[in-house]
Amino acid sequence: MSATLEQLLAHIQSQYGDRLMGMVLTEDLPLFGIDGVLDSLSILDLVLYLESRFEIVVRPHEMGEANFGTVARLGAFVKAKTT
Repeated sequence: MSATLEQLLAHIQSQYGDRLMGMVLTEDLPLFGIDGVLDSLSILDLVLYLESRFEIVVRPHEMGEANFGTVARLGAFVKAKTT
């Protein structure tokens, strides 16, 4: 597991762990939708964290399920933005 994924998992667990309701946070756990961990305000909070921690800019059209659907997708998105 990459350092980026570890950081993302740790952040999501610490900030939104109370929303897991017994689920184990993994790279493939849905972050959106009915079974998702994050709501719209949480997504905005996560974007602020990503922009600050990884020094990237997240555009509004990038905040969809394709990039934020799971921690694995989020990690790939951050990697693409930082390389």
